[in-house]
Amino acid sequence: MAPRQMKAVRQLLYDCGTLHLGDCIGADTEAFHIAGETAIHRVGHPPSDGKARSFLTYEETRVEKPYMDRNLDIAREGVDGLVAAPQGWVEVLRGQDGGTWSTVRRARKLGRRIWIVKPDGSIVKENAR
Repeated sequence: MAPRQMKAVRQLLYDCGTLHLGDCIGADTEAFHIAGETAIHRVGHPPSDGKARSFLTYEETRVEKPYMDRNLDIAREGVDGLVAAPQGWVEVLRGQDGGTWSTVRRARKLGRRIWIVKPDGSIVKENAR
């Protein structure tokens, strides 16, 4: 994550009790460490393809699944909402950031609250309550 993005994510996680993560290198790993600093319960949803996996040790770990199935599980289990920190500024369907946006789309379909933290630290809220 960019520095301002990481600061915004840290602030959003301040009141978080449980954080579901995809166990990939990048923002998942950084959010894992932020959550560890604040005693947030971390649940890992590892991908079955280990090419971008972080292999972190969580308080709970779900069964490895293909990326798209795992993304749906994260959206389903994150009943209080989804914090997404994509690398880019616009939504993409595949490639870099594709998994992040896939999870966002699944959370949208489930009507979850979503906080998209842009690289400059600005936050776009969806389905706010």
